[in-house]
Amino acid sequence: VRDAGGTVTVVDDGETAALEAAIAAHHTDGQVYTFGFDAFVRTVADAIDAAGGDADNALIENFG
Repeated sequence: VRDAGGTVTVVDDGETAALEAAIAAHHTDGQVYTFGFDAFVRTVADAIDAAGGDADNALIENFG
């Protein structure tokens, strides 16, 4: 994704503020794709909605 010009942000466990900041900064740049365990992807979806986006438009893969 990065090689194709997309933004890739890796956030360590517990770095909710960094995750929310990345979503707020980039959710309007194009498609949001995230993958991880349930609590993480729910946090991403909430951050998208809080930033004024629509989490239903994100591509979210949940590991369970």
